[in-house]
Amino acid sequence: MDFGETKLLDANGQSVRLWFIGFVLAHSRYKYVEWSASPFTTRDVIQAHENAFEYYGGMPKEIVYDQDHLILVSETTVT
Repeated sequence: MDFGETKLLDANGQSVRLWFIGFVLAHSRYKYVEWSASPFTTRDVIQAHENAFEYYGGMPKEIVYDQDHLILVSETTVT
């Protein structure tokens, strides 16, 4: 599981920032990604996990997190 962000051009040629969370199964290399127009909150991350498990049809025995410090200390404040 890993987080990322990118900048793309919208239909009007304006730059927009998108955030994503991605999951890759180690042996099969099956991938699952969710996109967001705003940074992920803890609630979003939990929901993305549940959605990925549903997509895969189950839950792996082990999950390896890249940039796990973001999960632990960098909660996005929702106003």
